[in-house]
Amino acid sequence: MAKSTSLAVEKVLAIEDLLSEILSRLPKRSLFRFKSVSKAWLSLISNPLFSLCPKLDPRFMSGLFLYPFDESIINPNYNLKLGFIPLSNDKVQDINNDDVTFIPTLSGIIVLSSCHGLLLCNAYNEIECKKGFHVLNPTTKQFKTLPEPHLDGFFIKGITLAFEPSRSPHYKVVIVWCSTRLCNFRIEVYSSETGFWRASGEPFTVNAHIMLFGNGVYWNGAVHWCCDWGDGLYFDVEKELLQIMPLPPLPEEYSWYDRIVRRQMESCDHLHIVDIYNTSTQISVFELERDYSGWFEKYRVDLDIFRALSPEVLWLVDEGRLACEVLAVGRVESDEKSYLILHIPQKIICYNPVYKTFKDISSEGIVNKLPYYGAYQYIESYSSVW
Repeated sequence: MAKSTSLAVEKVLAIEDLLSEILSRLPKRSLFRFKSVSKAWLSLISNPLFSLCPKLDPRFMSGLFLYPFDESIINPNYNLKLGFIPLSNDKVQDINNDDVTFIPTLSGIIVLSSCHGLLLCNAYNEIECKKGFHVLNPTTKQFKTLPEPHLDGFFIKGITLAFEPSRSPHYKVVIVWCSTRLCNFRIEVYSSETGFWRASGEPFTVNAHIMLFGNGVYWNGAVHWCCDWGDGLYFDVEKELLQIMPLPPLPEEYSWYDRIVRRQMESCDHLHIVDIYNTSTQISVFELERDYSGWFEKYRVDLDIFRALSPEVLWLVDEGRLACEVLAVGRVESDEKSYLILHIPQKIICYNPVYKTFKDISSEGIVNKLPYYGAYQYIESYSSVW
């Protein structure tokens, strides 16, 4: 009986499509261990097409990489140990039996962009003994060093990772170059499929002081950039076209210079912009219509609710200083389960904007005092960087 059962199991496991379906239903952490079962299992799980399965399509945040606001986007001398906040019930740091922030042979990691489980970073490669750009997967600890981009007479104004594993196993990296005169811009695109950088489109002119190229976000097949006032821009990665992106209008009681923070972020295939205004006790989170017809206010946060948890919040508002930062928007299918991750003085909290409830998720050693942190998403994924 036992022998016949064993033979039946072997027959089932020999059918690759059926085996793929079974493995796709397992936790990602188990898949990492099952790679060592056999060469056939290793090949199947490592196949980029396997990661296209909807059950493995990375959408939901497992944690956040934190960084101080005074971090320079492209600073070759900046050395920062990443802060990390887990957002799931599991201990995210146990993945691969390592601290999720530890990447072998890379040091001084500065995260520049995150997209569906992959990170774009600037880091020192201890093997090659030099700084450079790398695309890495913190779940598998794999990384790929990109060839050095270069454009005479220009410097990098912003760099963004573009990756959609449900469409393709390949990713692209979009660089915005700025001339030394701060008015002329060029776009260059790296493709993991070809392994090369290539100039894209014609030079263009915008106001370099208001366009936030360092805060690029990939969504809906394009990289989006917001600005302090006026229209933003988006770059269709496949068609390589630059388009105008309308932005949420200013409230009547404020001028553009009253805005303390304008930041955009993607969550579960939704694009959001967060606006925080001087002397306001409210934070607005807007969402963009997929056809770019306009924005609508999705969430509003009243800082008064946090008075008991952190009395400094309203005092800072009265002083006209930043009292709260939205680190992430966590969208799920049900609005009642969606959440915002907020940083208030001494605390990082998870806030439900529907029920207006919250809990403290601060990690000892991460949150102690101002300045506030920004964040990049960590999503468990087995997508290949190659």
